Amino acid sequence: DIPQTHHGLQQVKHAQKHLALSLWRDTDFMSGSILGFASPMEEGRLQNGIPYGAMSGSSYASISPVLARKFVLPSSAFSIKDLDAKYQVYCLAALSTRNLTGIATANPSSILKLVHLIEDNIDQLMTLLRGEHSSWVLPAAEACLPEILQRGDHRHIAELNKKLHLNGSLTPADIWPKLSTIATWTGGSCGIAINQLKTYLPDDVRFAEFGYGSSEFMGSANVDVLNNTCLPLLNHHVYEFVKRADWEAEQHKFLGLHQLQPGQDYYIFITSRSGLYRYNINDIVRAAPGVGDCPAIQFIQKGRGVTNITGEKLSEFQLIEAVNRCQDNFKLITGGYMALADEQASLYHLHLEFDKPSIAEPLAQALDDCLRELNGEYDDKRASGRLRPLKLSRFCDNASEVIKSWCVASGAREAQYKPTILAYAKDWSEKLSPLIEQD
Repeated sequence: DIPQTHHGLQQVKHAQKHLALSLWRDTDFMSGSILGFASPMEEGRLQNGIPYGAMSGSSYASISPVLARKFVLPSSAFSIKDLDAKYQVYCLAALSTRNLTGIATANPSSILKLVHLIEDNIDQLMTLLRGEHSSWVLPAAEACLPEILQRGDHRHIAELNKKLHLNGSLTPADIWPKLSTIATWTGGSCGIAINQLKTYLPDDVRFAEFGYGSSEFMGSANVDVLNNTCLPLLNHHVYEFVKRADWEAEQHKFLGLHQLQPGQDYYIFITSRSGLYRYNINDIVRAAPGVGDCPAIQFIQKGRGVTNITGEKLSEFQLIEAVNRCQDNFKLITGGYMALADEQASLYHLHLEFDKPSIAEPLAQALDDCLRELNGEYDDKRASGRLRPLKLSRFCDNASEVIKSWCVASGAREAQYKPTILAYAKDWSEKLSPLIEQD
């Protein structure tokens, strides 16, 4: 239901050019092949004949032909509707080239899923790349296989087969020895998938911010990927902001870009040339140092990413920070997680994928202490007994992937999926119970 006008396409191109120039100037993203993720540009037509589809497909269709030739994925793969088959094609294309230097996807969880699929199905994938048949492959993916084999690096495939035979497995460094940079969303809950990816990838792989954007509008362009400086698209939108505390107190004191203060959080409102007028997308952004007098803006979280049991107003950002700190302090390998505000029990129940069940008790205490440090109201409510100590349960392996599959099956776009990490127990407890380990 979001119209994509000529001006809407132009703002996407504008942001793409800035990101492309910065990637070319400051990284090796462009030096080899690129793996790009996208959904179909046209998924159907309305009753009046107007086509509808995914923003990512529209973005891919608008890139330079010079850049498009670098993409390792056959263009026909973007129109595959079966998500499992599409990911099989991604896996085969990713394995078939030694010269992959860049990966582009709005959502880092897509790359994480790709890594897990390759890890779990490496024997079947290499069988297909040797030109042999495997019953594992789905028909839509098998249709793309001849083009993948034709374009593939056969010497690299032979090297991978040899390493697989000797070691029994392949690492991302074996598969992508030249990978330089991943262009993706890095803000908000996307940081969870990035932290997991970093445990698989070489330390020198850079994560470049895709830019603050949505299906409705592209809000910023990354002009400096070394510092991920994302400037607002001044010649496409009128930007208005309200300080986060003011908006949540129902004080609508609107500000312009020139009034933003670095380090402060704001709700953002857009008037666009595509027809949106003072549009409230319910996003919280943070002002940061930009270029000259123009501030940069960084996505922090959705406005609804806040729960409240007794006045503590816990945010996604605070939860992410607490988990990150404890992950480092306890030297944990973690996966996805979700914290539920249990209004009946007056506590937060965190479900977390982590590798050391024996430390659950001290970990729960440390997480609770971090939240008290990060959120003064949470600390006050804990001190007064209005909130009880945080409760910790261990998610089973790949629980986050199961939750994602539920959301996609319910109609969420896979490419735009952002994990829910903070919610209410009344909405999620029963659904999550099969995913909790009974340690």
